[in-house]
Amino acid sequence: MKILKHIMKSAIAEQITTEIRFVVASARASGYELLSLYLENKDDNENKISTALLKSLRAMKKEGRIDFFASKEAFLDGRTEASYLINKFPEITEFIDREEIFLIIRI
Repeated sequence: MKILKHIMKSAIAEQITTEIRFVVASARASGYELLSLYLENKDDNENKISTALLKSLRAMKKEGRIDFFASKEAFLDGRTEASYLINKFPEITEFIDREEIFLIIRI
């Protein structure tokens, strides 16, 4: 499993969209299968940042630029995306348990 770890640095919606598109394209070009995202600023803007990020990821999924994404909550709730990742990449459970991820994206 090749997973790229990325800390989101942008705090403005337009910058978030640009950053995530660049990171996904770079990860794909480098042969990564998964991308894990972390939020750098965990403060009052976290909700605004996460909303903009999720909106961008949904658009990218619709465009076919990513396969899907799963949040840490998806793993805790046993959602379909998380179950797929655990079945396809069993070693990911150790990664999720010890890391403070926000999202994992299947490229």
